[in-house]
Amino acid sequence: QSAIPFTPVTGERIIVSDALKDKLSKKVEIINRIIKKTKKINVSSLHFNFLPQPNNIKQQNPELLVRQGIQFHWKNNNYKSFDDFLKTLSSRKRKVIKKERLCIDSNNLKIKLLIGDKITSEHWDFFYQCYLNTTGRKWGSAYLTKDFFLELSKTLADKILLIIALKEEKMVASAINFLSSTHLYGRLWGTMYDIPYLHFELCYYQAIEYAIANNIKIVEAGAQGEHKLQRGYMPEKIWSLHWIKDQQFSKAINKYLDQEISLTNKQKKDLEQFAPFKNN
Repeated sequence: QSAIPFTPVTGERIIVSDALKDKLSKKVEIINRIIKKTKKINVSSLHFNFLPQPNNIKQQNPELLVRQGIQFHWKNNNYKSFDDFLKTLSSRKRKVIKKERLCIDSNNLKIKLLIGDKITSEHWDFFYQCYLNTTGRKWGSAYLTKDFFLELSKTLADKILLIIALKEEKMVASAINFLSSTHLYGRLWGTMYDIPYLHFELCYYQAIEYAIANNIKIVEAGAQGEHKLQRGYMPEKIWSLHWIKDQQFSKAINKYLDQEISLTNKQKKDLEQFAPFKNN
């Protein structure tokens, strides 16, 4: 399974030189070699997650299966401020977001945005406790260790945005994001106790504000979540590529995936009809 980076972010999984004139042919050649190796070691399947649109690769090898899904991304249409973004929404949606953002003042909270060496070991200790709380509440598996996050702090410090909520100078919730020149990727969040709407504030609205202030074009807030739609995050297609050893099983899966693609295309159109923007 090709799933590096280990996070639901679309990107190249087969890396070839930009100097090549025919990059597609080289990618197909590499994938075919991987399939050949997969057959040799008698592995049942092969998977490439979160690829850019892979139909052109599938056309070169009909054994490959394409799966399509949906994520919700916020796009920065050259907004000057969060209020500038709000002006593009319908009156009702604008009022809902303003009401939700009152959770900061009504709970006497303060928000801190930390990057690089501003994130101390104390912050990391607190964030990891938040992470454990979230996985515990959702019956998840805390497969990421504290050492993993500490290593991130050494190797990717300037690419990490840690958002922390404080009440009377005591940290109560946090959310971790990763940055590129064009994207903000919201990944994990947690809280010490439930505060209504704080999840939306830390994970969505603070991310939008930061993107606007720093001219970041896209905010990706992770997998799933149709509730993001009403907060300005629009549906976008995502894809993965698969090879299944058993041909009968592969045919059955491919039939399902063809139907699923039709359903996700329809779902995207239906969701867009409920976009919160005025022109909807």
